[in-house]
Amino acid sequence: IGPVPAVNTTVTSPRRPMVFAQASVAQPITQLIKTNLNVKATAVGRDIEQEPRRQTIQTTAANVRKAYYALLQVDASLRAAETVLDAARALDTVVGERLVQRVALKGDGLQSQLHVAEAVQERLTLQNTRAEREEQFNLLLGRDPSTPVVVVPVPVPIVDTSKIDLQTVIAEAVDRRADVRAARLKVDQTELQQRVTNAGRIPEVSVALSYQSFFNTDLLPRNQTSVGLQVKWEPWDWGRRQREARERGNDIEQAKLSLRQLEDKVRIEVAKSYRDIQQARGQVLLARASQDVARDRVRVTTERIKVAGELPADGLSADRELAESVAREQDALSGYWSARAAYEQAIGEDVR
Repeated sequence: IGPVPAVNTTVTSPRRPMVFAQASVAQPITQLIKTNLNVKATAVGRDIEQEPRRQTIQTTAANVRKAYYALLQVDASLRAAETVLDAARALDTVVGERLVQRVALKGDGLQSQLHVAEAVQERLTLQNTRAEREEQFNLLLGRDPSTPVVVVPVPVPIVDTSKIDLQTVIAEAVDRRADVRAARLKVDQTELQQRVTNAGRIPEVSVALSYQSFFNTDLLPRNQTSVGLQVKWEPWDWGRRQREARERGNDIEQAKLSLRQLEDKVRIEVAKSYRDIQQARGQVLLARASQDVARDRVRVTTERIKVAGELPADGLSADRELAESVAREQDALSGYWSARAAYEQAIGEDVR
């Protein structure tokens, strides 16, 4: 049998356009960890941006309270000034009668009239102060400055019946203050950023599915499907990730230190403002008791002058004592309302 001759087989295909469709899907696996951390960090950043708005609201509310308390203080001072003016006029009337009876000196009458003029001037000063504070209050509320403002008197407690646990108040203030909340969120944000940095060491693994379909050809398979894993990893980074992790760790420590300092500052502010308001309340009660004594002395002295039991000079002295006691009450009230406003601002009281 002789050799088998070689057979040349050529597969040909007519020249014509070939169309194919390709689709691929990749599902990340390990990348989801980093993506989830980035989403959480973004949410925390959004919350941090909201805290300055809360702080602005709290500051505005505190300013409105201060303006309201200032109106309360000047209204109380006006009522006290009216009391002093009534007492001065009553004494001036009695001294005038004594002058007609020639049992009082002309200097006593002039001094009595001077006291009346001083009381009138003091009332006018307080009325002007009241008008200015009313305009400032309307300005804070965004109203027409000429809008009349009638404040409801808030009495100063005569007896301290409040059973306030200072430590509870401090704890609530630390949780409520917008600046403290922002500092805590900053700590959470830096910790999430460190976790994102650490997640960069994990290889990126994805499941990939690919599908191909060929049309208008007989040489290639009609459909082709492949499934596989895609892995991306940077094994050598020359210490880059370690440096980034160390920097993130420093950021966390700095954020925690700032948070502790801010919390301690808030605790000191609340405790101090609480002590100040208690002390100011005592000063108001003391000034009011002194004013009651001075008012009663003016009444008794005026009656005694009517029956020639006292000299006009005694009445002028009693009248001066009443004016001084009223001034002390004004100072005490101003201190009390300022302390109360500072206390409410320190505890971060929200708008009610």
